[in-house]
Amino acid sequence: MYVRLNGKRLFFDIVSSGLVGKGDTMLELPLISVLHGSYLDHTYLKPPLASLQQDYQLLYYDYRGAGRSDRANPSSWRGIEQQADDFVALLDHLGAEQTLIFAHSWGCHVASMLTVKYPERINACILTNPAIFNLKVFQQTLVERSGQEAAELAEEIILKRKLDKFPRYLELLGPLLFRNPPPAELFPRTRASLEFFMQTLDELLGYDLLAALHKQDKPSLVLSGIHDPYAQTDNSALLREALTRSQAEIHAYEDSAHFVFLDEAQRTLRDITDFLNRQSSPESALVSHG
Repeated sequence: MYVRLNGKRLFFDIVSSGLVGKGDTMLELPLISVLHGSYLDHTYLKPPLASLQQDYQLLYYDYRGAGRSDRANPSSWRGIEQQADDFVALLDHLGAEQTLIFAHSWGCHVASMLTVKYPERINACILTNPAIFNLKVFQQTLVERSGQEAAELAEEIILKRKLDKFPRYLELLGPLLFRNPPPAELFPRTRASLEFFMQTLDELLGYDLLAALHKQDKPSLVLSGIHDPYAQTDNSALLREALTRSQAEIHAYEDSAHFVFLDEAQRTLRDITDFLNRQSSPESALVSHG
């Protein structure tokens, strides 16, 4: 579905019914809004989260510049703050006063902006593979796991924005993002955008995710993979220190890289549903799968 908000035509999709019958009453299912990472669109997150739609409404959304939403030219790009404003405009359009957030990778940056700028709209956050990015650390990881060429290409892409280098860079980086091969059809289905990825690099380099997380006081579940090439060795400690104001639960999965919900799907779903149940009132706590 499409809606025009803040001057752009944005794509969203809502999965599951808003109301379900239980006995002689109707219950409104809680809303989980799903924020995807950079480069990709929302579609890679649908299969791993599908079982949640039994008990929650799931709102999937493509940022301006990404997926099926309008491409953004530089004059309309205000980075993470613009994405947060667009998203809240979508909530207003849908009549949704509050939402839980599920965010992946760069989507965790958007989630952190939402909790700072619009705290009254966010109930709780699930942050998967938040990228506390440091270029030098990232390059050293690439040297160790892939070789010098990968590290040099990272600098060409991230600092010099050389688009022609991206296919080879992705060829070397791609295997490092997973511990287990993802379903073959999952990523070919996405509408990836190299231009959107390039637009988000400034936030990746300049946005202080830890400082933003320190400002928020929402219940948070943080899931990261110890083999994530974007993560630093003390990732969990940094996140724990940043989230001192919130009720934070942090897990570092030993057999996961940058897509924990694919590498360790059952464990991820169990931790997510346990967390969600703790956020729900007795009347609306319907999740039972493990």
